[in-house]
Amino acid sequence: MCRFTNRVARALLRQILAAWPGDRTLRVLEVGAGTGGTTAALLPLLPAHLTRYTLTDPSPLACAAARHRFPGHDFLDHQQLDLDTDPTSQGFASGGHDVVIAANTLHTARDLPAALDRVRSLLAPGGHLLAIETHDPALLLGAFGTLDHAWPAEDDPLRPRTTLLRREQWPPLLRECGFTHLARTGDDTRPGRDTFSILLAARPRARTRPRPLPPAATRTRWIIAAESEHELPLADAVARLLTPPHAGKAVAVLAGQGPELISTRPPGERVAVTFVPAGHATRAGDEPPPALRAIARAFDALPQPPDDHCTSSPAPPPPPPSRTPPRPSPANTPACTCPASPCTPARPSPPTPAGWPTNSWPPPATTRSS
Repeated sequence: MCRFTNRVARALLRQILAAWPGDRTLRVLEVGAGTGGTTAALLPLLPAHLTRYTLTDPSPLACAAARHRFPGHDFLDHQQLDLDTDPTSQGFASGGHDVVIAANTLHTARDLPAALDRVRSLLAPGGHLLAIETHDPALLLGAFGTLDHAWPAEDDPLRPRTTLLRREQWPPLLRECGFTHLARTGDDTRPGRDTFSILLAARPRARTRPRPLPPAATRTRWIIAAESEHELPLADAVARLLTPPHAGKAVAVLAGQGPELISTRPPGERVAVTFVPAGHATRAGDEPPPALRAIARAFDALPQPPDDHCTSSPAPPPPPPSRTPPRPSPANTPACTCPASPCTPARPSPPTPAGWPTNSWPPPATTRSS
């Protein structure tokens, strides 16, 4: 049975490796590895320069035995991990692994749903759990019957008689614990069909909501200029996205037609251009494409906004009158002729800069629209 399940596990791991990027490190965590029977079957598949394999077991003796069994693998690490406690308290980062391998070890947890939640937390979004599970208690009692984890807890409704789940119990439990894309395989004939299963499940990827496009300004002509005909379908798709109701117009054209559309814009209409370059490689310091330079020249040739579009904000209100009591006039100052008490001579106003109205100093804020 072990040889068969290991061959199936190897085939599933090959599928994961085939889809894995060739320049990205694969982070593998094996839980409950024991002395490394499944490890020995999977290690030859993994490229040493792109793999970080962490072999774990709750028993320090098992970790020591595995370390002695695999001395020549520099990418292999050994640590203790108990699925009955929080992995972060044992030095394992959440979301830090791309594949978690569990061969006949998940059922040993005292609280199986909680252990599956912890396994899922160890996986990165999109990571996979590759598990082998036995369903027949007779296959394990001979080797593990004297161990505590071979017998279920008294108050476990999920496993009232044995720690092992039946074949049909695993898929709904994995889904309940947040796993998706579940695949279950094994022997397709009895009695092997009800004896063991090889399970592959994934942690869901993070959901990203598409951000809504900002509303286009009214009376804006959007020109999506494609550098070549190959980019026209993409430019047309962008133009459709940029044409919301009651908010201007978007057209997709070849870049050579962009300058003409810019120069013939109706009065009062704004122009916005998005350039879709061809798929050629560029380097820092390269000249921009000729079509893009022509579009830039067309923008430079547009007439500047007239000066009558310049509007001034109203002048700030005068400061409140001072409450300081008047001071007596100096001896060299002409005598006050006011009928009331003596007043303070008015201070001279600051000089008014050229070009500004004499009644608006300091200069008002100015805005310009085009």
